[in-house]
Amino acid sequence: MSMKRIRFFALAAGLALAAALLPAKAQAADFTVTLAGVSNTISWTAQVDPSSTTAPVTYYVYYKFGKFNQGDILAGTLIYTGPSTSLTYPNHMQGTYCVVVRSSSPVSGIFNTSPEACHSWLHKTGGLGDEGIIRVDGGGTQLGMNQQWYFTYFLDDDSLVTLNIYPPGTGLTTDTSGFSTVAGSPTPTKVVVSSTPRSGELGGEVSNTEMWDSRDSAGQVVSNGLYIGQFIITNPLSTQTTRYIGVFTIPVDVIRFTAFSTEGISPTQSMGKINYTITGDATVRIVVAKPGRLFTFDANGDAYPLCPAATPAGAGCIASTIDVTTYSVVQTLTYNKRAGTYSEGWNGTDWAGAAVSSGIYSVGISARDGFGNQALNLSGGNDGPVQGTIPVERTAGQSAIDTTPPSVTAVSVGGTSIALGGGTNVNTGFTSIVFTLNKSGGTGVNSSIVSLTTPNASGAMPGGLVTTSGSQVTYSTATPMNSTGTYTVTIIAKDTLGNMSSVNSYNFMGSTDTVAPQVGYIQVSGSSISLVGATSVAPGFTTVVVGLSKESGTGVYVSTVALSGPSGAVAGAFVISSNTLTFTASAAQNTVGTYQVTVQARDSIGNVNNPAPYNFTVSATATSPTLQSEAAFKNSLKLYPNPVRTAPLNIEFTLMAQAVVEFDVFNILGERCFHQSASYAAGVQTLTWNLVNDGAKTVGNGVYLFRIINKEAGQTFKVIKKVMVLR
Repeated sequence: MSMKRIRFFALAAGLALAAALLPAKAQAADFTVTLAGVSNTISWTAQVDPSSTTAPVTYYVYYKFGKFNQGDILAGTLIYTGPSTSLTYPNHMQGTYCVVVRSSSPVSGIFNTSPEACHSWLHKTGGLGDEGIIRVDGGGTQLGMNQQWYFTYFLDDDSLVTLNIYPPGTGLTTDTSGFSTVAGSPTPTKVVVSSTPRSGELGGEVSNTEMWDSRDSAGQVVSNGLYIGQFIITNPLSTQTTRYIGVFTIPVDVIRFTAFSTEGISPTQSMGKINYTITGDATVRIVVAKPGRLFTFDANGDAYPLCPAATPAGAGCIASTIDVTTYSVVQTLTYNKRAGTYSEGWNGTDWAGAAVSSGIYSVGISARDGFGNQALNLSGGNDGPVQGTIPVERTAGQSAIDTTPPSVTAVSVGGTSIALGGGTNVNTGFTSIVFTLNKSGGTGVNSSIVSLTTPNASGAMPGGLVTTSGSQVTYSTATPMNSTGTYTVTIIAKDTLGNMSSVNSYNFMGSTDTVAPQVGYIQVSGSSISLVGATSVAPGFTTVVVGLSKESGTGVYVSTVALSGPSGAVAGAFVISSNTLTFTASAAQNTVGTYQVTVQARDSIGNVNNPAPYNFTVSATATSPTLQSEAAFKNSLKLYPNPVRTAPLNIEFTLMAQAVVEFDVFNILGERCFHQSASYAAGVQTLTWNLVNDGAKTVGNGVYLFRIINKEAGQTFKVIKKVMVLR
């Protein structure tokens, strides 16, 4: 960061008066005075009379409030006389003041006078630092970046601060306390702060900062010039109410170029570059002209080439005048930029998109802000536009122009790659979508356009930010995307040469559910079959019902079911109702043999489960799975340990056939705190509960009701048991 430590103007009398007050005698050397604010003392170097080294020395300490030179202080207040080389400040020594010490002896009288030692109420560092402020612009430099100026300073104590900005040419004077101030009563260009409270601490590091945005009181950006800043510091609790007044300068050059360079086109570099730094927000205009052209401004302050002095007849322009035609102008590039440093590209083409031939082309640059201020202005003292040259070197076989738009090769949502054809499920909460672009020949720098449509939205979501890096384009959302359902992201892939693809749209599903549906049971004409096979049914069936179950999910399924038999695929149709799929054959199935039920269990957010086909047979004598009674299931159910003091709680039960079993835990108030549903195979099963609720928090001590619902072989059993949690 570039900082300027500003000393305020001192409009005081010369040193002639001080010199006149000094005696014409030999003087002792190294007479210094030190002001220590924290210890509240004045100290100085001891003196020895050069005419009599044994003579006793008396010191006279003079003080005056304000900013004065030595002669003024000696005419001020004598606050101490005696032999000591230090003293404690009198109570009234506050704010801005100066001190002079004189040494005297009976032999020589006054034989030495110290330089004045001054303390300022406003200074650049903590403690008793030098008077002044630290000034930087919006970019941490002294260039006036962003049309902003920051003024940092320290105060000895809490104070009321006024900062006025006066126009260039404002007169200066000195008030009765020796402070430099503006002459007369001019109207400020801007009052930045007025009697505004600010913190201070003598000897501390409490800093304050004021900011001026180069605007006047009406909000208009001021014209260029050397402005006058005036600080007025007051403290109504002090003896001297006004503790400080000081003036300083502020250079305002609202908008200007501080750097300009070019990089040419060559057989290994397909893009030329125009590099520049602009100090304010502006519309920047770059004109590439034919070799040998010079530039000037038009009436609007824009850079244009001049027709050459030897312009042939019929060229369409008059020699040495502004030429806006293609006789001189090759290409014009316009950008709206914030203050900063930039590198713009030129692909070596003209207005019509044709590649230019090899040569040294002229480049001119100009800029204007939103208030009409120009970065360069002939009437403002500039010689003309910033201009330079950019070389173009081509080989005979070189293709000068890239006309291929970027294409999308990959899309990633929240770090998850999605299928470009759709159908990918993505967890919600994502904030970024990254496109990878690929070009057969191009700049690799993209300026694409991206929009995102969320579920149930009537249009594209506002507030997204598009950034590019190399061949990747990143779309960042303003807030996390938490809606479940179908998202559509659209991109128009565009490069810096203007090559632009058609609209590309990609769909994906957003959900917090990543669990695919599972097959819980299958019934053939009302009879349950074993999911592991070996079940036979009677001939003549027409319906197959598949029950689906999920631990979590949307509850809306887009699954499919098909049936095949000994003679091949069975004609029919299926319908979806809640979590069941019902396949109805076009005709009764009487052929004896093996049948297969094929299920694709899929939900609306793309979670898919493709289990192996389920087999059953049709025979003259049908067999059914062994069914157990509700009492048998209840007797097989065991919860242990009970009471449970440490996790987990074990739940053991026996199934005679594959079944969907649901588990729910309720507290004594009837509030459900845990739920789980899953499909289990026949046999003895054991699951555990870790004593945490659905919010992943450990449950407290107390009595809980445990409900188990068993959907087995077309039957439904419900059992409720008590569990005590006691830690």
